[in-house]
Amino acid sequence: MRIFKLFTLAVILLLTLSGCNGLGGYTAPSDKRLVSAVGFDNEGGMVKVSVEAMKAEDGENTKFKPYIISESGSDATQAIARLSAQSYEDFTLTHCRTFILGKSLTAEQVEDILTFCINQKQISLSATTVCSNNANETLKVSAMAENSTGFEINNMTEHNAENFGFGGHTSLYEVQTARMQSMNIYALPNLIITDNNISLKGMTVYIDDIPSAELDDEQSVAYSVMRNVFEGGEIIYDKGVYNIKSARADVKAKLEKQKLYIDITLKAEDNQTVLADIIENTINDFDKDIFGIGDTLKLRYPEIWEMISSGYDEYYKNAEITVKVGD
Repeated sequence: MRIFKLFTLAVILLLTLSGCNGLGGYTAPSDKRLVSAVGFDNEGGMVKVSVEAMKAEDGENTKFKPYIISESGSDATQAIARLSAQSYEDFTLTHCRTFILGKSLTAEQVEDILTFCINQKQISLSATTVCSNNANETLKVSAMAENSTGFEINNMTEHNAENFGFGGHTSLYEVQTARMQSMNIYALPNLIITDNNISLKGMTVYIDDIPSAELDDEQSVAYSVMRNVFEGGEIIYDKGVYNIKSARADVKAKLEKQKLYIDITLKAEDNQTVLADIIENTINDFDKDIFGIGDTLKLRYPEIWEMISSGYDEYYKNAEITVKVGD
């Protein structure tokens, strides 16, 4: 009897010391699942978490097969805890390449989710962050070129940045850095589903963690240049294709008789006039500051910002904005 008790105690102690290496409780090492992507949606006020996990298949050459599992909770932490408990599996986020924010999420939910992701030691701050109308439905679309949808989305965003010069704030680090500015403006690559295929279409601008403006490819170029994250590439504009290596925008402002004047000087190696037209057209398309110009005003013109910050939206709407090319 004593031997049996000692054996039972040893087993309990072993399980306790084994700890938790992933998101759930203890499971056998063979049950560990690599997570390639995580999606978040608002489902009736709850946070729905959808995980694309990779399961190793038996055979001579190890292959990983993706599958989707979902669960909801009052916040991201509870949803993922329920997901682990429901599946009896140990998920690890060290290989997670993509996070998808569903556009139905509230500002409070987005803040909670991003805070959760940033604070998770397993998660790389370079992981790609994108948005779609429904994250769960997006993850259910089978990958065409990669062995997981999460990896494919990651490669798509990198391709966009390298070839077309715009990618928005695509990493967790870039998103969090933009959120810490006074205006809390950032843009995420926008995913759409067409004929059961995933593609990128422009970007979605978030203001105070709320989707506030949908940008097409041209407008996304304007955003990237104005936020100084444009990396160069081919731009399609007015039925023409233009190759631009680099571009930056310099913003100056003044306040006269309670009217705000904003001067934007564009500096690019080539095709400056094309870029200037794109930026000017984008400014005229929206009656709100989607570029975060207010952040520049706060840094460069603190006296002006102090006078207009409380009513900045109205000042911007009535501002006289000029776009010109530099020398």
